[in-house]
Amino acid sequence: MKGLFLAILGALAAWFVISFFTNDWDTTGLIYLILGIVVGYQVRKQNTEKSANDAL
Repeated sequence: MKGLFLAILGALAAWFVISFFTNDWDTTGLIYLILGIVVGYQVRKQNTEKSANDAL
């Protein structure tokens, strides 16, 4: 969970810095990136739980 939080925080920080210098505050890409991070985290979590149950 800490990794997920840090990934989202890093994406927000990078978006803020890039947007500050380019003066383009479009949030569409940021929303897609965060959505992809969360979905990827959930899929990995389900696969880990499934493989742990299969080992039993």
